[in-house]
Amino acid sequence: MSNELKNVLLVVSGPSGSGKNTLLNYILENRPDSVHSVSATTRAPRFFEHDGVDYYFKTTAEFERLIDEGGLIEWDKYRGNYYGTLVSDVQRKIDEGLNVVFDITIPGAENVKRLFPNATKTVFVLPPSIRILRHRLVCRKSDDEETINRRIEFAIRSEIEKYRDFDYVLVNDDLDEARKNILAIYDSLTKPDCENTAAAACFKKDAFAEHAEETIKRIHEEVMNDSFQNNA
Repeated sequence: MSNELKNVLLVVSGPSGSGKNTLLNYILENRPDSVHSVSATTRAPRFFEHDGVDYYFKTTAEFERLIDEGGLIEWDKYRGNYYGTLVSDVQRKIDEGLNVVFDITIPGAENVKRLFPNATKTVFVLPPSIRILRHRLVCRKSDDEETINRRIEFAIRSEIEKYRDFDYVLVNDDLDEARKNILAIYDSLTKPDCENTAAAACFKKDAFAEHAEETIKRIHEEVMNDSFQNNA
């Protein structure tokens, strides 16, 4: 794979419920020079979905062959179905000179940066509190209580402090502000001389570290006090 890349791969990651998908979709809606990385899956397509547009639909055998051959940047299994990001899809978009945005897991973000180091920039989205994270997960109505608790526990134990491995950090406590800030980051990377460059610099990991650490401290205090448990 060539590392002589001039376009941008922007990876948005964070705990489930942090709002990363919402922010990524805002980029896609407002920046026509951006495209979404299309995931592969073994689940059956819904009636309105199209292969290569919504997902690349694969059989289990095809997906497992991709795993064995190193054809996936990242993959996971959820409710009996595989999901993952195809190296070939990302490489094709790079070759076409497109700016690609991803909403993937933290290990997936690390893999994108490992495979495409010169082009990749990463954004970590922190929730402002566990109470708000729980509320968002409950409002999705896609997981039962046990799954929600497991997601929250995993976020606290294994995810929130991973922000230190990312290039930029946002705390998604005000959606309008978070949307504005993610566009500032995107614009600063795709148009380095634009007026948003200074605003985006505020969210670089080192510049934002104090705010991020305060947020994480607050989250751990919530956990110690169990103050989020009855506020969903």
